[in-house]
Amino acid sequence: MMKSLIIVNPADCIGCRTCEVACVVAHPSEQELNADIFLPRLKVQRLDSISAPVMCHQCENAPCVGACPVGALTMGEQVVQANSARCIGCHELRQCVPVWNDHHSVIAGGYPATNREMRSL
Repeated sequence: MMKSLIIVNPADCIGCRTCEVACVVAHPSEQELNADIFLPRLKVQRLDSISAPVMCHQCENAPCVGACPVGALTMGEQVVQANSARCIGCHELRQCVPVWNDHHSVIAGGYPATNREMRSL
């Protein structure tokens, strides 16, 4: 079976987040799609007037999980998950996550985000 792939050109991004919806639809679950299971593998980031899609690679042996010194990141059944209550904002992930930069935060706007955080964007 061929894997679905969404190709997004960051230069054309207007921040509509349609690519996030397409991503979720491309990876169907047995559960009915709702806000609690909205887990796109890419996420639109906004910084001032610029929007761009940022993709979590959802690595099989995710280095971010091991890099978190307080265990705020765990490998769920299908995705890396964040526990915002445990995050101390240490930014250790900058060392191991390719999409990390100064404008990303594990909890506030970067990958991975919890379901509640995805809904609040």
